[in-house]
Amino acid sequence: MDGIFVISTTFDTVGAMAKSVDDLATLIGYVQQKGPGDGGSIPNYSDVFQQGWSGLRLGFVDLDKWWLPPGLVMPIQEVNAQIVSILSLLFISRQHNSHSVHKASYEAAMKKIQSSGGEVIYPVELVHPKQNGIGVAMDIVFGK
Repeated sequence: MDGIFVISTTFDTVGAMAKSVDDLATLIGYVQQKGPGDGGSIPNYSDVFQQGWSGLRLGFVDLDKWWLPPGLVMPIQEVNAQIVSILSLLFISRQHNSHSVHKASYEAAMKKIQSSGGEVIYPVELVHPKQNGIGVAMDIVFGK
């Protein structure tokens, strides 16, 4: 992971988001690539993502505690519409505000992981950024 460095050991991480499992596997392969002098090989994570959930433990934070304040992140209506569409396929009642739409999706994901053999830890207790010594910076970010 040449070129990536941690500014804070408690707050910064390198992660990936993608529309599909295959895209995520490819992206993680590029992130894990050593650099130009490593022979050009890109790790293949596709096989890892095809394994089951059995034996995996995933932690989820409490969305009510960790939801970003309105105005900091603007919801994208197209994304909300996709989530509502998926939830309706799962027979989950449609919610109209952004927080409840995402919370229903979040809860559906936890149930799916559990039903697929994974262990869900909820809620994972973390120290909120405003309480771990960077409160002033968070006040600036959150406009308080």
